[in-house]
Amino acid sequence: MQKTWHTEHGYDTAWVPPNCRMVKSGLEEDCVWDPQRITITDIIDPQAGASRGTSVECESRHRRSGLGLGSNRMAVIKNADMSVEMQQDSVECATQAMDMYNIEKDIAAYIKKAFDKRYDPTWHCIVGRNFGCYVTHEKNHFIYFYLGHSAILLFKTSETTKDPPTPHKACYIL
Repeated sequence: MQKTWHTEHGYDTAWVPPNCRMVKSGLEEDCVWDPQRITITDIIDPQAGASRGTSVECESRHRRSGLGLGSNRMAVIKNADMSVEMQQDSVECATQAMDMYNIEKDIAAYIKKAFDKRYDPTWHCIVGRNFGCYVTHEKNHFIYFYLGHSAILLFKTSETTKDPPTPHKACYIL
């Protein structure tokens, strides 16, 4: 995989974890096959408490981002139908969850419970590196973003709502 990630496997980006013996330095490495195809339009730093939107346009089959690990994780919002304040809250909540837990299921449970408490039920959260989805959500209650190397999908559903749900949001991680 080290030498065939683009040609044989079709990925446009690759990540090498630290201390895996694939690189001499032992450091983490991020590789992009064609950097000219990536445009970063804005970045949220969850530690700075900025409340502005973020998006990245990337013509990549392997859509991942993450500009660091630990407390230096950066968020890249891929798709959102919610207020900027709620977007920032979701990034901050996910950062807290990742600082507390290592298992994706536990991270998702923490985020879901926090949003159920802050913004009323019923929220759903999926965290991972390899999943596809197709969901219907309440209007103004959907976000799909990356934090480090993990994708996070957070959305709200309700059986009774004044506004009809916004159907069919699709997310793909290859």
